[in-house]
Amino acid sequence: MFEPTLNVIQQQRLPYITAGDFNIDISKYMNNPETAEYFDNLLIHNILPTIVMPTRITEKTATVIDHIYQYMENSATSNYSVKCSNLWCDITDHLPNYLLLLSNQNKGNSVVRPFVRIFSKSNIEQFIKNVRDVDLNPVYQSTDVNNDYAYFENKMVRAFNECFPHKILSRKRMKDKKWITAGIKQSIKHKNRIYKKWLKTHSHNDEENYKKNTDGCLKVSYIKHKEIYYKEVFNFKSNSIKQLWKNLNSVSSFTKK
Repeated sequence: MFEPTLNVIQQQRLPYITAGDFNIDISKYMNNPETAEYFDNLLIHNILPTIVMPTRITEKTATVIDHIYQYMENSATSNYSVKCSNLWCDITDHLPNYLLLLSNQNKGNSVVRPFVRIFSKSNIEQFIKNVRDVDLNPVYQSTDVNNDYAYFENKMVRAFNECFPHKILSRKRMKDKKWITAGIKQSIKHKNRIYKKWLKTHSHNDEENYKKNTDGCLKVSYIKHKEIYYKEVFNFKSNSIKQLWKNLNSVSSFTKK
Protein backbone atom coordinates (compact mmCIF):
# COMPACT_ATOMS: atom_id res chain seq x y z
CA MET A 1 0.00 0.00 0.00
CA PHE A 2 2.86 2.36 0.83
CA GLU A 3 4.84 2.06 -2.40
CA PRO A 4 1.81 2.32 -4.78
CA THR A 5 0.85 5.55 -3.03
CA LEU A 6 4.34 6.93 -3.60
CA ASN A 7 4.09 5.95 -7.28
CA VAL A 8 0.83 7.88 -7.67
CA ILE A 9 2.39 10.97 -6.09
CA GLN A 10 5.38 10.81 -8.42
CA GLN A 11 3.25 10.22 -11.52
CA GLN A 12 1.06 13.25 -10.84
CA ARG A 13 4.19 15.43 -10.63
CA LEU A 14 2.54 17.83 -8.19
CA PRO A 15 4.23 19.49 -5.22
CA TYR A 16 3.65 17.36 -2.14
CA ILE A 17 4.25 17.89 1.59
CA THR A 18 3.35 15.54 4.40
CA ALA A 19 3.97 15.86 8.12
CA GLY A 20 3.16 14.00 11.30
CA ASP A 21 4.25 11.89 14.25
CA PHE A 22 5.24 8.72 12.35
CA ASN A 23 6.83 6.92 15.32
CA ILE A 24 9.59 5.74 12.99
CA ASP A 25 12.99 6.81 14.23
CA ILE A 26 14.93 7.63 11.07
CA SER A 27 18.12 8.05 13.11
CA LYS A 28 18.15 4.22 13.24
CA TYR A 29 18.52 4.02 9.45
CA MET A 30 21.86 2.20 9.67
CA ASN A 31 20.77 -0.27 12.37
CA ASN A 32 17.14 -1.12 11.63
CA PRO A 33 16.31 -2.90 8.31
CA GLU A 34 12.62 -1.88 8.40
CA THR A 35 13.50 1.76 8.94
CA ALA A 36 16.05 1.57 6.12
CA GLU A 37 13.47 0.05 3.74
CA TYR A 38 10.91 2.73 4.62
CA PHE A 39 13.41 5.52 4.12
CA ASP A 40 14.84 4.11 0.89
CA ASN A 41 11.34 3.92 -0.62
CA LEU A 42 10.89 7.63 0.00
CA LEU A 43 14.26 8.55 -1.48
CA ILE A 44 13.69 6.43 -4.58
CA HIS A 45 10.57 8.50 -5.29
CA ASN A 46 12.41 11.79 -4.67
CA ILE A 47 10.46 12.46 -1.47
CA LEU A 48 12.99 14.10 0.80
CA PRO A 49 13.00 14.55 4.58
CA THR A 50 13.37 18.11 5.85
CA ILE A 51 13.71 17.32 9.59
CA VAL A 52 16.81 15.30 10.48
CA MET A 53 17.54 16.49 14.03
CA PRO A 54 15.97 14.82 17.12
CA THR A 55 12.36 15.86 17.70
CA ARG A 56 11.76 14.05 21.00
CA ILE A 57 14.38 14.29 23.75
CA THR A 58 14.04 12.45 27.05
CA GLU A 59 16.45 11.70 29.88
CA LYS A 60 18.00 8.77 28.01
CA THR A 61 16.94 9.01 24.35
CA ALA A 62 16.89 11.39 21.41
CA THR A 63 14.76 10.24 18.46
CA VAL A 64 13.64 11.62 15.10
CA ILE A 65 10.03 10.43 15.03
CA ASP A 66 8.26 13.61 13.86
CA HIS A 67 8.74 13.93 10.12
CA ILE A 68 8.13 16.48 7.40
CA TYR A 69 8.63 15.31 3.80
CA GLN A 70 8.54 17.26 0.59
CA TYR A 71 8.33 16.38 -3.09
CA MET A 72 8.79 19.31 -5.46
CA GLU A 73 8.28 19.04 -9.19
CA ASN A 74 11.10 20.73 -11.13
CA SER A 75 9.16 23.89 -11.99
CA ALA A 76 8.15 24.35 -8.35
CA THR A 77 11.70 24.16 -7.04
CA SER A 78 12.66 27.28 -8.98
CA ASN A 79 9.69 29.25 -7.59
CA TYR A 80 10.10 28.33 -3.94
CA SER A 81 12.81 27.74 -1.38
CA VAL A 82 12.34 25.63 1.74
CA LYS A 83 13.28 26.57 5.32
CA CYS A 84 12.73 24.08 8.14
CA SER A 85 13.88 23.36 11.66
CA ASN A 86 12.86 22.39 15.21
CA LEU A 87 11.92 24.83 17.95
CA TRP A 88 13.05 24.68 21.56
CA CYS A 89 9.67 24.66 23.24
CA ASP A 90 7.93 23.02 26.17
CA ILE A 91 4.35 22.88 24.85
CA THR A 92 4.61 19.09 24.49
CA ASP A 93 7.25 16.40 25.01
CA HIS A 94 7.89 16.58 21.24
CA LEU A 95 9.78 19.57 19.90
CA PRO A 96 7.63 21.53 17.43
CA ASN A 97 8.98 21.46 13.90
CA TYR A 98 8.07 23.59 10.94
CA LEU A 99 8.54 24.00 7.20
CA LEU A 100 8.31 27.31 5.38
CA LEU A 101 7.80 27.62 1.64
CA LEU A 102 9.32 30.95 0.69
CA SER A 103 8.48 32.44 -2.67
CA ASN A 104 11.49 33.46 -4.73
CA GLN A 105 9.39 36.08 -6.48
CA ASN A 106 9.67 39.61 -5.13
CA LYS A 107 6.38 40.86 -3.78
CA GLY A 108 5.53 44.01 -1.92
CA ASN A 109 4.73 43.76 1.76
CA SER A 110 0.92 43.91 2.00
CA VAL A 111 0.91 44.19 5.79
CA VAL A 112 0.74 47.83 6.84
CA ARG A 113 2.78 48.36 9.99
CA PRO A 114 1.62 51.31 12.09
CA PHE A 115 3.75 54.12 13.44
CA VAL A 116 4.47 53.98 17.18
CA ARG A 117 6.40 55.90 19.79
CA ILE A 118 9.03 54.06 21.83
CA PHE A 119 8.90 54.96 25.53
CA SER A 120 12.17 53.33 26.52
CA LYS A 121 14.04 54.22 29.70
CA SER A 122 16.71 56.14 27.77
CA ASN A 123 14.08 58.09 25.81
CA ILE A 124 12.23 59.02 29.00
CA GLU A 125 15.46 60.18 30.66
CA GLN A 126 16.30 62.30 27.61
CA PHE A 127 12.80 63.83 27.67
CA ILE A 128 13.17 64.77 31.34
CA LYS A 129 16.55 66.38 30.59
CA ASN A 130 15.12 68.36 27.65
CA VAL A 131 12.22 69.61 29.77
CA ARG A 132 14.60 70.73 32.52
CA ASP A 133 16.66 72.65 29.96
CA VAL A 134 13.67 74.63 28.65
CA ASP A 135 14.11 78.35 29.26
CA LEU A 136 10.96 79.53 31.03
CA ASN A 137 12.09 83.11 31.66
CA PRO A 138 9.96 84.47 28.77
CA VAL A 139 6.91 82.98 30.50
CA TYR A 140 7.75 84.59 33.85
CA GLN A 141 8.39 87.98 32.27
CA SER A 142 5.29 88.03 30.07
CA THR A 143 1.83 89.22 31.10
CA ASP A 144 -0.07 87.63 28.16
CA VAL A 145 -1.46 84.28 29.33
CA ASN A 146 -2.25 83.07 25.81
CA ASN A 147 1.27 83.74 24.56
CA ASP A 148 2.73 82.14 27.67
CA TYR A 149 0.71 78.97 27.17
CA ALA A 150 1.54 78.81 23.44
CA TYR A 151 5.26 79.19 24.22
CA PHE A 152 5.12 76.49 26.93
CA GLU A 153 3.10 74.11 24.74
CA ASN A 154 5.46 74.57 21.80
CA LYS A 155 8.51 73.72 23.94
CA MET A 156 6.85 70.63 25.48
CA VAL A 157 5.60 69.28 22.13
CA ARG A 158 9.00 69.82 20.52
CA ALA A 159 10.77 67.99 23.38
CA PHE A 160 8.23 65.17 23.22
CA ASN A 161 8.56 64.69 19.46
CA GLU A 162 12.36 64.80 19.61
CA CYS A 163 12.57 62.15 22.35
CA PHE A 164 9.65 59.96 21.22
CA PRO A 165 9.61 60.20 17.41
CA HIS A 166 7.20 58.14 15.34
CA LYS A 167 8.80 54.92 14.07
CA ILE A 168 7.37 52.06 12.03
CA LEU A 169 6.48 49.13 14.26
CA SER A 170 8.97 46.30 13.72
CA ARG A 171 7.87 43.02 12.12
CA LYS A 172 8.76 41.22 15.33
CA ARG A 173 6.57 43.49 17.47
CA MET A 174 3.70 43.18 14.97
CA LYS A 175 3.42 39.53 15.97
CA ASP A 176 3.15 40.27 19.70
CA LYS A 177 -0.10 39.59 21.50
CA LYS A 178 -1.32 42.89 22.90
CA TRP A 179 -1.67 41.64 26.46
CA ILE A 180 1.95 40.42 26.64
CA THR A 181 3.81 42.88 28.87
CA ALA A 182 7.56 43.39 29.13
CA GLY A 183 7.51 41.53 32.45
CA ILE A 184 5.77 38.51 30.92
CA LYS A 185 8.35 38.47 28.09
CA GLN A 186 11.18 38.37 30.61
CA SER A 187 9.45 35.54 32.50
CA ILE A 188 9.03 33.55 29.26
CA LYS A 189 12.72 33.99 28.42
CA HIS A 190 13.65 32.82 31.93
CA LYS A 191 11.35 29.80 31.61
CA ASN A 192 12.91 28.87 28.25
CA ARG A 193 16.42 29.14 29.73
CA ILE A 194 15.68 26.74 32.58
CA TYR A 195 13.89 24.41 30.11
CA LYS A 196 17.03 24.21 27.96
CA LYS A 197 19.10 23.67 31.08
CA TRP A 198 16.85 20.76 32.11
CA LEU A 199 17.17 19.17 28.66
CA LYS A 200 20.95 19.35 28.89
CA THR A 201 21.41 18.21 32.51
CA HIS A 202 18.40 15.83 32.93
CA SER A 203 18.57 16.84 36.60
CA HIS A 204 15.53 16.25 38.81
CA ASN A 205 16.10 19.61 40.53
CA ASP A 206 16.16 21.41 37.18
CA GLU A 207 12.97 19.61 36.18
CA GLU A 208 11.20 20.67 39.39
CA ASN A 209 12.46 24.24 38.95
CA TYR A 210 11.11 24.34 35.40
CA LYS A 211 7.69 22.93 36.33
CA LYS A 212 7.42 25.34 39.24
CA ASN A 213 8.03 28.31 36.95
CA THR A 214 5.66 26.99 34.28
CA ASP A 215 2.68 26.39 36.57
CA GLY A 216 3.34 29.29 38.94
CA CYS A 217 3.44 33.06 38.59
CA LEU A 218 3.94 33.11 34.81
CA LYS A 219 0.71 31.24 34.07
CA VAL A 220 -1.28 33.34 36.56
CA SER A 221 0.15 36.60 35.20
CA TYR A 222 -0.51 35.60 31.58
CA ILE A 223 -4.16 34.74 32.25
CA LYS A 224 -4.69 37.88 34.35
CA HIS A 225 -3.32 40.30 31.73
CA LYS A 226 -5.22 38.56 28.93
CA GLU A 227 -8.45 38.90 30.90
CA ILE A 228 -7.81 42.59 31.61
CA TYR A 229 -7.06 43.26 27.94
CA TYR A 230 -10.27 41.68 26.62
CA LYS A 231 -12.38 43.33 29.32
CA GLU A 232 -11.11 46.68 28.07
CA VAL A 233 -11.60 45.74 24.40
CA PHE A 234 -15.26 44.84 25.02
CA ASN A 235 -16.01 47.52 27.60
CA PHE A 236 -19.37 49.06 26.70
CA LYS A 237 -18.64 52.18 28.74
CA SER A 238 -15.40 53.15 27.01
CA ASN A 239 -16.20 51.93 23.46
CA SER A 240 -18.91 52.91 21.02
CA ILE A 241 -21.05 50.24 19.33
CA LYS A 242 -19.09 50.80 16.11
CA GLN A 243 -15.76 50.30 17.92
CA LEU A 244 -17.06 47.17 19.68
CA TRP A 245 -17.98 45.59 16.33
CA LYS A 246 -14.58 46.57 14.95
CA ASN A 247 -12.88 44.90 17.93
CA LEU A 248 -15.04 41.80 17.52
CA ASN A 249 -14.11 41.53 13.84
CA SER A 250 -10.40 41.88 14.60
CA VAL A 251 -10.54 39.18 17.27
CA SER A 252 -12.70 36.76 15.27
CA SER A 253 -11.10 37.42 11.86
CA PHE A 254 -14.47 38.04 10.20
CA THR A 255 -13.07 40.76 7.96
CA LYS A 256 -11.52 39.89 4.61
CA LYS A 257 -7.76 40.18 4.32
